[in-house]
Amino acid sequence: MIDIHCHILHDLDDGPHSLEKAIEMLHAARADGVDTIIATPHFNPATVPVIAVRRDELSVHAQQCGIRLLTGCEYTLSDFSAELDKTILPLGETSFVLVDLSTCSIPQFMEQLAFKAGLKGFRIILVHPEKLLSAKSMRGMIDLHMHGIFFQVNADSINGKSGRLPQMTAEKMIAAGICDFIASDAHNIEYRSFEIQRAKSRITALFGDDAAETIFELNPQLLLQNKEPVSIAFKRKSLFSRLWK
Repeated sequence: MIDIHCHILHDLDDGPHSLEKAIEMLHAARADGVDTIIATPHFNPATVPVIAVRRDELSVHAQQCGIRLLTGCEYTLSDFSAELDKTILPLGETSFVLVDLSTCSIPQFMEQLAFKAGLKGFRIILVHPEKLLSAKSMRGMIDLHMHGIFFQVNADSINGKSGRLPQMTAEKMIAAGICDFIASDAHNIEYRSFEIQRAKSRITALFGDDAAETIFELNPQLLLQNKEPVSIAFKRKSLFSRLWK
């Protein structure tokens, strides 16, 4: 599987603080079925020049684990707005960029920002909105989705580790057809590790094989081809059908 959001590069942000810890994360990712990682440290102007260096240091170990290592950045909304007229680091060699909403409400300028990003050749993926926005914001999220903004949910939210409310919001996003990607957002192996297989199993149980395959397999593959994800509103399986299976 492809993990499009992961803080695995060492000594850059709040991810691993040493190469050894980053290597431990590689092994954890491989054990969880991940074969491609897009390393996405938090954007910082001072560390951007170091990203390629850290990637190269870790790439040899990634290859030994059977993992392809790509790079990008996770931007705050304010940083993305400010840097859009400068140099943006997208995911791999695509036009997609991870952006953290960084607020518990949807700013009124989001649609205009998406339009401006499009003119610059970039497409926004808002990361873990289920942790910031309640289900009451579903209409607003659907509107953003219609304006070309995509959404990435965290695997640990699916698994309930961020609480029941983010879990419920994530499930409603899947039912509404606006959960485009599920990624690890892993920072370490102790308490923010990879839980992608467990999340995929849960989505399979709740929404079926097609939902799991689309979100976990097809859409990340399309992203690396610089193509938009497939957006489908998946119907939640009934309790009877889940128990029968």
